[in-house]
Amino acid sequence: ILDVLERGIGKSLEDGLSIESENFITLVLSPTAKNRVRNFFATRDARAMKGLGDLDQVEDITSVVVVGGGTMGSGIAYVAASAGLRVRMIEMDAAGADRAKAAIGKIAARQVKAGRLSEDAQAELLGRLSYATGYDGIADFDAAIEAVVEIENVKAEVMRNLGAAMKPDAFIASNTSTMSITRLAGYSGRPSQFIGAHFFSPVERMPLVEVILTPDTSDVVRMRTLKLLRQLRKTPLVVNDGPGFFTSRCVASYTGEALTMVAEGIAPARIDAAAKRYGMVIGPCAMADLTGLKLLQDILGSITREGSLVTQRGSRAIAALDTLVAAGRLGRNAGAGIYDYPDGKMRDWQGLAALFPAEWDVSDADIGLRLMHAQGLEAARALEEGVVA
Repeated sequence: ILDVLERGIGKSLEDGLSIESENFITLVLSPTAKNRVRNFFATRDARAMKGLGDLDQVEDITSVVVVGGGTMGSGIAYVAASAGLRVRMIEMDAAGADRAKAAIGKIAARQVKAGRLSEDAQAELLGRLSYATGYDGIADFDAAIEAVVEIENVKAEVMRNLGAAMKPDAFIASNTSTMSITRLAGYSGRPSQFIGAHFFSPVERMPLVEVILTPDTSDVVRMRTLKLLRQLRKTPLVVNDGPGFFTSRCVASYTGEALTMVAEGIAPARIDAAAKRYGMVIGPCAMADLTGLKLLQDILGSITREGSLVTQRGSRAIAALDTLVAAGRLGRNAGAGIYDYPDGKMRDWQGLAALFPAEWDVSDADIGLRLMHAQGLEAARALEEGVVA
């Protein structure tokens, strides 16, 4: 646009249009433009669930159990109630149920404040929710979504309880971001009626849901899960079970490469700036702090134990996290992570160089390429392994 203005000023209309046409053709035929057009149509097709089956022939899901009232579980319960479903929230004790109820109420209140929900609609929505500390009274529910802490024995106990308490044709979905869906399905006692449904936070705003199939997942359950997601106005990404599925393994590789560069003494601000130049809304170091470095330790450790990712070869991500956590740098909520957060505002941490001295010089362009290649290699590996088709 600037080139058109600079070259076209003072020229005739005919010459100006010629300059504009020349630049337009160059732009529209560029790889960036082609990829953006392809992405637009691919996103539209995914949102419409094109090629995933005739969902109009599948009965609506009318009720859902959500186990776990933390950030993810509360968000899932809210969007389900918002879609008109009857929702049962199960927590481990009364205090947990009260916290979940308050969290869902806050989400609804924000929607009212933003003008997206009337007060009458808010009351109706919240009236569709009930809360419990056990599994009694869920035998007539159509589906269940587990969203408890990422600890396998905790999830296993939830799966056993749901498998025993729900009606024979109900299906169970796990919101895990890293654990093997095939293994979790075994705990339920009904592997053909088990599926992964990996939501993203904040659930009420993020449209994507990663749907993970196991070799045992029935096509009926796949279709019913997609029907539920259509009712929730979500966009599914259907993948096969594998270490980190698709999204977690690609994000883990991207984050891991960033943390490896931190370990090499490259300034986090340079790493984040390089990511933003490639279109990322937030840089990987800032995102790591937002996630929490202790939680990130668990996530990357879980994926590492589940399999061997391309970008784990030579990665220093877990070692870098171990060093940071040992130094008391736990992330944004703790006020100290890769960055410092005086008064909640992100600032460079001057002590980082002492933990990770600079090992070599690297250009900003190479930093960006390392981040993008890490994701690209992992995506290609996932395609080769049949995780995505």
